[in-house]
Amino acid sequence: MEKNKAILDIIRDVNSFSLPLILNNFFNVLISVIMASIVGRISVGAIISTEIVDTLNYAILGIAGVGTLVFNIESSKVRDNNKMQFFDWFKSCMLVNTSIGLIIVIMVFLFSRIIFLKVYGIKGSNLEIICNYSYLTSFSILANMVIFSFTNLLKVNKKTKHILVAGFIGAILQITLSYIFVNYILNGNQKVLGVGIGSTISIYFQLFVYFVVLRKEIMTAAKIKSSKKMKMLIKSIPLVVQEVLEGSVFSVLVITLIARLGDSELSAYSVSVKIVGICLIPMYMYCNSLTVLVGEYTSKNKAMEARLLPIITTSLTFAFYFVLSIILIINKEFSITALTNIEDVQKNIISILALVIIFSSFQILFENSKYSLQSLGKSTFVLRTTIIANSCTLFIMLAITYAKALSLVLIFMLLAFNYSAISVVFFRRYFGIIKEPVK
Repeated sequence: MEKNKAILDIIRDVNSFSLPLILNNFFNVLISVIMASIVGRISVGAIISTEIVDTLNYAILGIAGVGTLVFNIESSKVRDNNKMQFFDWFKSCMLVNTSIGLIIVIMVFLFSRIIFLKVYGIKGSNLEIICNYSYLTSFSILANMVIFSFTNLLKVNKKTKHILVAGFIGAILQITLSYIFVNYILNGNQKVLGVGIGSTISIYFQLFVYFVVLRKEIMTAAKIKSSKKMKMLIKSIPLVVQEVLEGSVFSVLVITLIARLGDSELSAYSVSVKIVGICLIPMYMYCNSLTVLVGEYTSKNKAMEARLLPIITTSLTFAFYFVLSIILIINKEFSITALTNIEDVQKNIISILALVIIFSSFQILFENSKYSLQSLGKSTFVLRTTIIANSCTLFIMLAITYAKALSLVLIFMLLAFNYSAISVVFFRRYFGIIKEPVK
């Protein structure tokens, strides 16, 4: 009876935290499609400029903002029993993120031109356009870094509905402003700057909304001396390295091996992963709940709840993934056609989509186990284990490639085995730390 009540309470906690974030992310996917259609009607140069800059900005934010997880993990432990430390963590997070954002803006203004010229080979008027677009959107990075502090405060306080509302209003403003600038104010290639202006204004509007919503918390934090900045930076190092290796190095090396199989395999894999990525959106939101709830449960000595939590988040993620995958398979022709109109690529995607869906599900186990262990402060163990496992997997792939026996199916199988093996290690370590048996 006690266990059943605990399960229901956890499901309520997890869903009240995660569902607004899931809706917000699905809404962002829709907005991205609309924005892509606006840019796609300007010029080929506009598409290239926004794709390069937005991809770089996304990667920078993904790496620079990952340290904010430290705030989630640490502040959730003291939220109820030590308000002074809680606001110390919040102020430290806000100062660190703002400083990183300012450094990024300065770096963009100093080095973006030389990067676009030497690395991407962009010249002439296109160079001016992409540089100006980059300068403009760099201020969005600054605003986003500050917003990370505010949204994570809302997450820790379990007020994620505010994030959904702010995101919705900001997105409508972004589309409206971008449409007006592109169609009625700017001309030629300058229209791409209208997209940047619309994006930047909408981000700062969201920042203003968060200032209003969190004005009391910000005023409280302003009166407290910040003493956690260095501790936050040190604790962020394993998380940042993990993000770089896992999200960049490992992914790039895997894609490089797939590219050796041929252009049709690579293009089919690329599009398939993007399609399946939509089904995985709930996973990241449920994993985000772990960074808050694990610390909260352990700080309150709720061992049973702490042991049940990753099981429940994993189960809920699989449920979402199953439903979305069924919808995807039923509407696969529409989904594929929306992303590519090349017949050969479409045929290849249809032939591998089911495999991608099946093998990508193993990532759910990996992410849930990883976030669970990181939430206990075991980021260094997570990093070390991931490096060893990924290196072994890459070595096997390289050996099979050398033997000319590598195939797309074999790559999927090796990645699935890699995720499964790491998940077993992570869950064993997690449940070994939370030792009290489930009643």
